[in-house]
Amino acid sequence: MRRVLQEPLVHFLGLALLIIAAYWAIGPRQDDADTLIVVSPNRIEQLSAVFARTWQRPPTDQELKGLIDDFVKEEIYVREARKLGLDADDTVIRRRLRLKMEFLSDAEAELTPPTDQQLMQYLSEHPESFAKPPLYSFDQVNFSLDRRGPSAEADARNVLVALNGTEPPDPGGLGDPTLLPSSLDDVDPANISRAFGEAFVESLRSLPIGVWSGPIASVYGVHLVRLRARQEATAPSLGDVRDQVLREWMHARKQDIEAQRLNALLARYSIDVRLPGSEAP
Repeated sequence: MRRVLQEPLVHFLGLALLIIAAYWAIGPRQDDADTLIVVSPNRIEQLSAVFARTWQRPPTDQELKGLIDDFVKEEIYVREARKLGLDADDTVIRRRLRLKMEFLSDAEAELTPPTDQQLMQYLSEHPESFAKPPLYSFDQVNFSLDRRGPSAEADARNVLVALNGTEPPDPGGLGDPTLLPSSLDDVDPANISRAFGEAFVESLRSLPIGVWSGPIASVYGVHLVRLRARQEATAPSLGDVRDQVLREWMHARKQDIEAQRLNALLARYSIDVRLPGSEAP
């Protein structure tokens, strides 16, 4: 044994073993967590569900194996790309990560659906968002600025006197030809504005009912208008607009949760904004 221990080859092998042991003790090693890829039953069910939604049938055994293999391949590439720093300063990745953080707020809001009492309170606090718009019924006679020029308004005033006289003429034969309807029934301000302009709608709000008024300007010229009926805006009940109130409540709730989450995160950071041209500290 003494002779064996004195052999140079034994010394060489012993030194090699010591070097290898030292390398494994202090050299770079990957954590088991870095090299272990677990394809859990939940993950397999998720892969199968996505396949079924896409193809309207469950995957075959061979297709499921392909899905698992593809997941493993993706996981390996993602981990290796992160080690190489390929995810740094990538605009697309940054936006996707931001969206995922925002989805956390969305998910939290959806986990706590509102009660009817909360929806009724939201409706009472924002009545203008859900009120039924006013409706107008009126007749109109148009005097075109393109046809009449500066005399359009004076001509309209002369006809106005006749229309409100003791023997008014038929308004259908007055004014200038136009594609606009001469009579409108139960029309809301949005549709009137698209046809005549916002200024025309504002004039309708204060017109007396049952008499000819004007001239009122629009994008087409000036008009004589007889307001036949005006139904004021009404506040709906929750049953009439529940789906709309629910959408608005959820949107507001998500914004509140996101703002609270962001404020909590901001408290962990120091923000240093350096404008172009400013000197660095």
